[in-house]
Amino acid sequence: DNVIDKYQIPESILAATMPCAETMLRRLQVLLAGQQAYNAQKAREYHFIQHRLHAIAKWSFILTLVCCLAHFFVHSAALSALSAILPALGSCCHGIASTAEYEKLAQQCHQTKRLLDKFAQSLVANEQRLLVDDAALRHDVKTFLDIVLDDRDKWFIFTSSSKLPL
Repeated sequence: DNVIDKYQIPESILAATMPCAETMLRRLQVLLAGQQAYNAQKAREYHFIQHRLHAIAKWSFILTLVCCLAHFFVHSAALSALSAILPALGSCCHGIASTAEYEKLAQQCHQTKRLLDKFAQSLVANEQRLLVDDAALRHDVKTFLDIVLDDRDKWFIFTSSSKLPL
């Protein structure tokens, strides 16, 4: 099938003895729970990083304005230094946030988590049928792999370096 060809799954894996349906279903549930937890955690982390970078950049520029206005009343080397350092810090944080696109990464994790949650609901609803219907269980395993491997492909495309002309 196209998953086998696409990801070059070794023949030794394909020739392995199939576990019983219950073992396969329990293993699938464990893997699914792990993927759900991972994607939920990463979505929170990336959103947090994006928020912090944005907040640091915003406050750096606001404090730069305050320092510039303070120069009308107080002349100080510290104000001059802050007037140079703060916009550099703000620009740096804004640049990191823009190029790393943490919010887009958070959205990707959130989207994958939603797909996994929907899949988990169908797995729970069909558990008894899956224990006796090997074809349906194999189909659900393939569906899970499609979700996870599609997410991996999106990450690969997203994180691969783009060749920008300089």
